[in-house]
Amino acid sequence: MNIDDTIKQLKKKYPGKAVFADTECGAAEVIAEIEPTTDHPEYSHAVAVAGTSRAHYHTELVETYTPITGDLTVYVDNEKHIVRQGDSITINPGQVHWAEGDAVWFDVLSKPGWTPDDHIHTENS
Repeated sequence: MNIDDTIKQLKKKYPGKAVFADTECGAAEVIAEIEPTTDHPEYSHAVAVAGTSRAHYHTELVETYTPITGDLTVYVDNEKHIVRQGDSITINPGQVHWAEGDAVWFDVLSKPGWTPDDHIHTENS
């Protein structure tokens, strides 16, 4: 996955939206905040593009991943799930999860809205 090209694509598709990349610890994920928590704390909406995200969990929020392009592999508590374009997977508080894909674009809906304090990184298993 070419991080710079992906950032350019997301900025073009979602002008004016915050776009950032996570490349720490071997991750390759780019995220565009479409509807950030600051606009409405009860939820947030992002579009992510995954090579591999870092394993993490949340103490409060529920996340739903819905692939826009391609198939997304999502690991939830070390269980592998293949989520096909148009399907979705819901991840509950406390469940360690990460995603892998071949530059797969996917919607991320978080309830309540995502905050950095509720995004706790762990080790990919």
